Amino acid sequence: IAIADTEPHARYMKGLFRLKQEPSVVHIGANSKEFYPMNRESKIPLDKFRVLFYGNLSPMHGVETIVSAAALLTGETEIEFLIIGEGQSSKSVDDLITEKGLKNVTRKKYVPYADLNKVINDSDIGLGVFANNPKGNKVVPNKVYQMLATGSRIITADTIGIQEVLGSNPLVKVVPFEDDKALAYQMNTNFPYIL
Repeated sequence: IAIADTEPHARYMKGLFRLKQEPSVVHIGANSKEFYPMNRESKIPLDKFRVLFYGNLSPMHGVETIVSAAALLTGETEIEFLIIGEGQSSKSVDDLITEKGLKNVTRKKYVPYADLNKVINDSDIGLGVFANNPKGNKVVPNKVYQMLATGSRIITADTIGIQEVLGSNPLVKVVPFEDDKALAYQMNTNFPYIL
């Protein structure tokens, strides 16, 4: 028995592995005992607005797009970008933060899994993935389900996986792949009180 997380992923797996029939599709989610809404009144000070990305810093995630969007939003208001993770793109992300002289971006290599729910709840917007990548276009990242479980608002790339599973969810806003200007604009348009 083969199982996929989205219809596009199922079609891809059928072709890749030459399966006789398409895998069954089971949309994944998040464990509600680990990811849930907390009291947001105790979050970071109101004069700070936090945008969160966490996950593997791999080319598939397109974290450089997030850093470039952060550069477009410097000087506008007190917006903090918190990037948590390590991976293949760590050096390019760190180099870009340094090159652009960004004081509004903090990068942490690691946060204990047990603390992740609080970190999400302490943020105003969660970010998904942004690279134009065949795999990333077919799936919905775990982080998106986890952030949704907390009631967080999310911006992510406009993938076929996102459109299939979460296309009508009002908490999810989408932008074109690898478009830092669209990402910055989406924050301004949908969350105008931050600018």
